[in-house]
Amino acid sequence: MTSSHELLRLDALHEYGVLDAPADDELQDVVRVAALVAGKPFATLNLIDENRQCQLTTTGFEGGDSARDDSMCAVKFEEGEFVHVPDASEDPTFRLNPWVTGQLADVRFYASAPLVTPQGYALGSLCVFDNVPGVLDDDQIARIKDLAGVILAVFERRRQGRLNAELLAESEQQHRALEQAHEELAATNAELQRSNTELEQFAGVVSHDLAAPLAVVNGYLELIGDEQAEGSRTRSWIASATRAVGRMQHLINDLPEHRGRVFEMFTRVDRTPAGHGVGLSTCQRIAERHGGRIWADGTPGGGTTTIAFTLPDA
Repeated sequence: MTSSHELLRLDALHEYGVLDAPADDELQDVVRVAALVAGKPFATLNLIDENRQCQLTTTGFEGGDSARDDSMCAVKFEEGEFVHVPDASEDPTFRLNPWVTGQLADVRFYASAPLVTPQGYALGSLCVFDNVPGVLDDDQIARIKDLAGVILAVFERRRQGRLNAELLAESEQQHRALEQAHEELAATNAELQRSNTELEQFAGVVSHDLAAPLAVVNGYLELIGDEQAEGSRTRSWIASATRAVGRMQHLINDLPEHRGRVFEMFTRVDRTPAGHGVGLSTCQRIAERHGGRIWADGTPGGGTTTIAFTLPDA
């Protein structure tokens, strides 16, 4: 059963996105320098996943994948320590390994620096080896450890670059969605403005076409009512009709879309008298600036509009 630590280690390995990815010149150069620093003919960058060893890039031989159970690097890489084996054929840990016995290779000298993330997860190792016994001095070991750190830095830089690219793509997507929302909002506002304009035009038509006839009807009802006897049923009916006409006149005069237009700059409801349509708009600004309000209201009996205002006490 895979341990929780191993699961986290595998997550860290896959998060870097380098497993099975082709190595570029940068990583190849680091592995080649490792071989030169060690003075050995062979070097490889090994990554260890759940079941295999992936030789991401090599120098001196053609790399490939092999079983994790056969890997020399997988034996001690999670200990986080540099491994230095002068002759693997005489080392009890490695002498039966297929990379030593001749089944996969005839490794004798072997050294590896583990690739450990800042969070403490070992991804694999930077390995140098030879077919003959050998040793490294302290300076060579230190330089190979440094090169292992360079590899980790490359991995981390690429991971951050990938994350930044994903964040940028997400940000651009959100920006496009926001722009689309703004366009839809602008279209909705334009449609609302068009609807409001049509309502205002309709209110003007209603006021013009209905107010005057209702005033005439109201006048005739008053004349007929005067000719009827006090308390008669006919006079009662006429009074009811008069009240209905009054309510209708009140509704017409109370249309806010129509009355509200008179306070718009350069708006003239009646174009018969001379003017520029700025008077009521100016009055509205003055009233509001002094803490008051101004409004348009219908007059009793209909047919005209009354402008009223209030101002706070001094």
